[in-house]
Amino acid sequence: MNNQKMRIWWCPQVGGCKEYFYIPVHSAEEAKKIMDVLAYYDCYQMNQNVKGDYSNCGGLEVWDEIEQDWCDWWYEDENHYFDNIDDYIEAMSDKNDVLEADAKEMASQVYFEY
Repeated sequence: MNNQKMRIWWCPQVGGCKEYFYIPVHSAEEAKKIMDVLAYYDCYQMNQNVKGDYSNCGGLEVWDEIEQDWCDWWYEDENHYFDNIDDYIEAMSDKNDVLEADAKEMASQVYFEY
C-alpha cells in the first residue's frame, strides 16, 4: 500500500470552498495524523473566534493507474476490507496507540459546541 500515490483532500468550510486543499501523503498513518490535525485546527480556530463557524470535511484518495484519476481510498487483503481510515488504523496499524494519544492531546485544546 505504501507504493500508491496518495493525497488528502480537505474542505475547511463546506459550501464556502470553491476548491479543495490537497496534501500529498505517503501512508495511511500519515494521512490519519494530518486529517486529525486539520480537523482539530478548524475547531481551534472557531474556539478562538478566527472563524465564525465551520463545517469541514475531508478524505483520502489514491491514484488509479487504470482510470488515470483519483479515487477514494480503500484497503483490501485476503481477510480484511476497509474504506474508513479510522477503522483501518485501529485494526491494522502498529501506530494506533500513538495516533490516538496525539488526537487526545489535540482534543484537550479545543471544545466542541453543539
